[in-house]
Amino acid sequence: MFDKMDANKNGKLTFKEFKAGLRKLGNQMHDSDLQILMDAADIDRNETLDYEEFVTVSVHVRKIGNDKHIQKAFAYFDRNKSGYIEIEELREALADELDGSDEDIIGGIIRDVDTDKNVV
Repeated sequence: MFDKMDANKNGKLTFKEFKAGLRKLGNQMHDSDLQILMDAADIDRNETLDYEEFVTVSVHVRKIGNDKHIQKAFAYFDRNKSGYIEIEELREALADELDGSDEDIIGGIIRDVDTDKNVV
């Protein structure tokens, strides 16, 4: 991936190369966020990313992507936008996957993820 982003093949990514490479991969982060990531990873402060610096920032970009997927999944289950996944929302979301006799499964899921045990 680094080699594909390194348009001039000098072994370093400029902000422009970094941004263009991420766009090709479907990442649509704002320029300001990309600049923050790049600045944080640019250990030698030469305003480019070498391979090692790129690997470091790539881990953070992947994590940000994963966080967005988790947020989308949570929003899918939290249909009333309360900030919690309630038992009824879980039942409705799993209705296609489970038949009506699977209350034990739903109860087990709630017990496993309800860390404060308030059954909401």
